[in-house]
Amino acid sequence: MDIKLKGSIILIVLLGALYYAFPTYRAYQPGVDPQTVDNKVNLGLDLQGGMYLDIEIKVEEAVKEIVRRTSLELEDLLIDEQVDFVEVRQATNSLILEMEPGKKVNLEIAPYDRFLEQFEMNVQDDLTYLKLKSEEAQLIRENSVSQALEVLRNRIDSLGISEPSLQKQGADNIVIQLPGLKDRDRAIELIGPQAILQFQIVNNNATPSNYNRLTEVVKYEEVWDKTANKLISKRPYVLDKKILMTGEFIRDARVRIDSRDNRPYVAL
Repeated sequence: MDIKLKGSIILIVLLGALYYAFPTYRAYQPGVDPQTVDNKVNLGLDLQGGMYLDIEIKVEEAVKEIVRRTSLELEDLLIDEQVDFVEVRQATNSLILEMEPGKKVNLEIAPYDRFLEQFEMNVQDDLTYLKLKSEEAQLIRENSVSQALEVLRNRIDSLGISEPSLQKQGADNIVIQLPGLKDRDRAIELIGPQAILQFQIVNNNATPSNYNRLTEVVKYEEVWDKTANKLISKRPYVLDKKILMTGEFIRDARVRIDSRDNRPYVAL
């Protein structure tokens, strides 16, 4: 082959390589957001560093928490209905309701049936044994992992990281790879806290400087700039301390339109 032709081919190959490599070079320069650059190669942890996390979801704790909260709600309902009972005890994946001697209560009707459908019932004299169904316990375990995966994905999206990787591993582990992560403390702050859905009444007549500290609490809605990864604003809300309902009692949630004023609302 002619040396000039060979040199031309080599030059063309080098120019082509530089053309395709330049977007990647530019994307990872200081002060440049990789997400704003097209046609780049997404570098993994081995090439640009970052954070690798292997998170274990405590699925059995999720099951225990369901049993604990069901116990508290059952006690509240029995008191509200003026039922004569001794106590509601918690055991492994189960509850034990002890009634006053000679007293009875039908837990298969309202208002108890709506949240006790997850349990198998066995009545022996003054004791009622409520055991969490095995399929329900397994569903709680699976849901706790899938919900954690969704929550973590939403939190990581706010970090503005290009091509994060979140994968379920085994029955109760989630592996997270955050290539190019610079603010590790911010990531841990976002990923670490447990997510719990709680419903509380908002007191629109109170302010953070004027509210009842015995029965109310102040919480904040945070608005973040995803691009700059900065907190823009915090909006305070005064809430009743009493938690009316938690997320595990919700079977389904959908957006509906109110026929009275055509406004959207969430139907639970």
